[in-house]
Amino acid sequence: MQKIPLKLNPTSYSYSHWCSHHITAQVGSGRSRLWPLERLFIACAFMLMLFASSISMALSVAELQGEYRSGNYTAWLIATDDNALELQLYQGSWPFKASQQVWQSTLKISNGQLQHGDNLVALASGAFSIKYKDQTLSLTKFVRRSPTLGLPAPKGAKILFTHLDTTSLSQWLDTALSQKGYLREGGTTVDDFQSFDLHLEYRLPLEPSNRGQNRGNSGLYIFKRYEVQILDNFGFEAGFTEAGALYRQKAPDVNAALPPLTWQTLDISFDAPTMGWLGLATGPLTISVYLNGQLVQDQVALSETTGLWNKWRGNAGRGNLYLQDHWHAVEFNNIWLLPK
Repeated sequence: MQKIPLKLNPTSYSYSHWCSHHITAQVGSGRSRLWPLERLFIACAFMLMLFASSISMALSVAELQGEYRSGNYTAWLIATDDNALELQLYQGSWPFKASQQVWQSTLKISNGQLQHGDNLVALASGAFSIKYKDQTLSLTKFVRRSPTLGLPAPKGAKILFTHLDTTSLSQWLDTALSQKGYLREGGTTVDDFQSFDLHLEYRLPLEPSNRGQNRGNSGLYIFKRYEVQILDNFGFEAGFTEAGALYRQKAPDVNAALPPLTWQTLDISFDAPTMGWLGLATGPLTISVYLNGQLVQDQVALSETTGLWNKWRGNAGRGNLYLQDHWHAVEFNNIWLLPK
């Protein structure tokens, strides 16, 4: 009498071992060796296995990362690996300073569940609960939006790109559209500009295992000389190479970076230097930068070019714009420029 195992593709060794001994069918007998109660137990176990598997697939750092609130507390979950998040707990209002952080810990995804040490973290739709000191905080996800997201172009502005009109891609050289129809990194404007007000929106990829300059890196280069840094440093220190910095010259006044995969904004007011005889600057270059609606550079005077290996030395009174290609899939949208 031939015995044929029923192939249920179990995912764990112990479950597979149990199935190999207890789930069999007899060819030609028309009967099963399993009693009705055993059949019910197998069916329930199999459904639980599928349910746990679906939870494991759904639970990801991409969904969990971000900002959560509970009263005067704000928690940031920062993706630090494919299955790990750093929890930073703050008190007070955003944007946060290091002095406002009251707690830091690590959460891990294991077997489809979120764990804090040896304890399970209670999850609900868009919320989680965790013990902090002598209390349990129930934190609800809060999606922060830049107040200038979607800002329409004023009268007289030049539309440099909008995904609503893909012909605006013609304003750029050496780039293309992303799969979702947004402008990719690496492009240079066809036109040159002098002093201007600029609005730009960007979205960074989630790269949880990367750190520093290898985490969602790009930048806006003005006249090939002055870089406003674009980087994923949500939850990390905001130094002079991080988001909103005048690269390697001045750090942003506050860390206003939002989580990756979130649309973020840069609003820049740029006053080009006055150029005199022999191409020498006779007036100062000044720049103000708002990152996600927060003033991070206030009328900063630049006396030299930014960047570590910038081959373009000396000031310039006009030039083009370049969206740095630093080998990360950064998307841009709603870019417009108003000449001064």
